Amino acid sequence: QRAEAERGHTKYVVFDCAERLRRMDATLVHSLMHLDELSGSNICTVLVSNVNREELEPMLCARPSVRVHFEPYTKEQTHQILDKWVPTGARKDLWSGCVNMVMNVFWGQCKSLSDLNDIMASLYPKFAAPIIAGDATVGDTARLFRLLKPHFRVASS
Repeated sequence: QRAEAERGHTKYVVFDCAERLRRMDATLVHSLMHLDELSGSNICTVLVSNVNREELEPMLCARPSVRVHFEPYTKEQTHQILDKWVPTGARKDLWSGCVNMVMNVFWGQCKSLSDLNDIMASLYPKFAAPIIAGDATVGDTARLFRLLKPHFRVASS
């Protein structure tokens, strides 16, 4: 009875960073694109990618696809997301201060959430060190900026 009830429901298989599937065996990718036919179930395969559709075309096995475009995050949305991604062991107040500085310095040249998160990961220890040592406070933005300035160039390359 359960199988009958579920037969009408669509199941979704979502592949984030789908461009990585290009490096996989063609037979496996072909099978993933045809899960509905192979399983006899109502399965929808969703590919999430930052590359152009044309680069994924060989993987799609001539299946019809729907392109869905999502607007990029605003500066405020990006700031809120980064502010919530506090790594284990990091102090929330220091993380938030570092997010403020990174957003002010890098937002004009980098709007990628994953790249900004990588920058945060590399700069947070350098941001937190003088505060933890008692040489600065989170509010000493000018001083912290001067201390981090050499690291900004490295992080942006």
